[in-house]
Amino acid sequence: AEFLEVIKRDITKTILNVQIQSAEQLNDATEMIQEDLSNLRDVQYQHADINATEPETLESSVAAPLVSTVLNSAPKVGRNDVCPCGSGKKYKHCHGRVV
Repeated sequence: AEFLEVIKRDITKTILNVQIQSAEQLNDATEMIQEDLSNLRDVQYQHADINATEPETLESSVAAPLVSTVLNSAPKVGRNDVCPCGSGKKYKHCHGRVV
């Protein structure tokens, strides 16, 4: 993560300090950027804790998420139904109002 921050900082400095004054300098800058991009295509990222060569290790290391079901005790209120708060307004104009 620190390495990426250093790269971002260097790129920002370069972009803020570039002063292209001619078409030739523009072409040179474009070529340099293309060279830098081609060098970045060979970058590979790998998680430090997982050995990607063994798929069974990868599957066993990922924990299944815990899912809990929420049951509502009150019936669902429709947008055009009377608001359950007792105001007498339609739900869409009272507590169901979208701001």
